[in-house]
Amino acid sequence: MHFWERDLPTCTVVERYVANISSVMADLNLTSIVCHTPNPVAADVAGETVLMSLERSRCYALGGIGSEIWGKLGSPVRVSDLVEEFSDRYEAPPGVIERDVLQLLTQLIDEGLIKIC
Repeated sequence: MHFWERDLPTCTVVERYVANISSVMADLNLTSIVCHTPNPVAADVAGETVLMSLERSRCYALGGIGSEIWGKLGSPVRVSDLVEEFSDRYEAPPGVIERDVLQLLTQLIDEGLIKIC
């Protein structure tokens, strides 16, 4: 279970599609700066963010914490700053938040919803 899934049992990305994760992870690291791609298709539904990947015709629902992370990506943000902020706010074993944030960001990059700026 990822740390962002702990606030609600249904707080997951609806479809878990991680293609080519090793190549993205090689580029994505704590010093990376990430942001939304131009004109993301996103809506708030009952306090959660719903995203649409037009490139892949996939729909995703982010729970509370995933939605918070998505909201931070409206402006370019350093991955280490996200990890630090969420580590200060949520309890998890060492390295778990870092791993989970990197994994979520990798999924969003793979789906064309965010990019490394």
